[in-house]
Amino acid sequence: MIDQLLVYRHGIGVVQSGNVVQLTQGDLLQVTVSFSYRCHENAVIHLRGSIGDPSDPAAQGRQGVTLPASEDVIVKTSYVNIQTSTGGIIANATLPGTYDITVSVDESPSVSDTVSACVTVVKAAGMMDTIMSIMPFMLMIMVMGMIMPAMQGTAGGEKSE
Repeated sequence: MIDQLLVYRHGIGVVQSGNVVQLTQGDLLQVTVSFSYRCHENAVIHLRGSIGDPSDPAAQGRQGVTLPASEDVIVKTSYVNIQTSTGGIIANATLPGTYDITVSVDESPSVSDTVSACVTVVKAAGMMDTIMSIMPFMLMIMVMGMIMPAMQGTAGGEKSE
């Protein structure tokens, strides 16, 4: 049932695809699924994707899928988006860790597929992490700002009297 995992990172686009992915808190995971069906009249089902235990997921998403009527068995491909969270006032952060992915059909809970330990969620870099990572560069610029004027005063071997 689960065919492909794609990670969408805000401002970057698709960053990784394959069977095992690493997410940063705040990433969107798109899970592509395919399944066979046959129904006598048009129907709508709902795919539910869960990162972690489906009864208490770390993150989840839900997607409606329209199934056209068919007397023959048809293979349908669709997707469900699962948004992870960095946390905030409204939502809890998706905790770092390694998780299973489960996709199920709400209308028929016995229809599901799970891929074990295929997603690792890592902590998103916060503002302090970003500032600390550029601190050495900023210190180098400050030191160069003090050294360059001193060197320009002695350029060409001239002495000031």
